[in-house]
Amino acid sequence: MSGSLSEFNKTWNGKQEVSISEKIKSMFKQQQPLRHRLIMANYKVKSMVSRLDVYVSRMQERDRVLFERVVEAQMSKDSARAAMYANEIAEI
Repeated sequence: MSGSLSEFNKTWNGKQEVSISEKIKSMFKQQQPLRHRLIMANYKVKSMVSRLDVYVSRMQERDRVLFERVVEAQMSKDSARAAMYANEIAEI
């Protein structure tokens, strides 16, 4: 009973540090095939690239909208508002 309780306690708290025997076991443990790991890495990279592309397109759209607002503010002789929008564009 005490053994199972300590076992439960270890799993509940998580492992604090890896023992030497676990390090040795992990060295000899069979890993996933290289092909599978490469496919997963490729998928993760492609998903990151697509997310970054979406982010870049959003930022470009925001830049375009703010530039149009700068032009409108300059045309209406509102230089303070134009400067505010220009500073926001510079931050992008």
